[in-house]
Amino acid sequence: MADFYTQKRLRMLMDNLGLSQREFALMTGLTESAVSKYLSGVRVPHAGTLIAIANATGVSPNWILGF
Repeated sequence: MADFYTQKRLRMLMDNLGLSQREFALMTGLTESAVSKYLSGVRVPHAGTLIAIANATGVSPNWILGF
């Protein structure tokens, strides 16, 4: 089960950027399936994935983790 803060922050990030799951996946280089699993709490992004998301969206990995 994913960390609650990570799920919430990813959803918040997508909403703030006005992106659908598909658009977020394309922007970050992830699959739509992976994004869906991160948002639903089925999976937790690995460190490299967190860095890729942070770089693509202009936030820090720590922010995504809730710090």
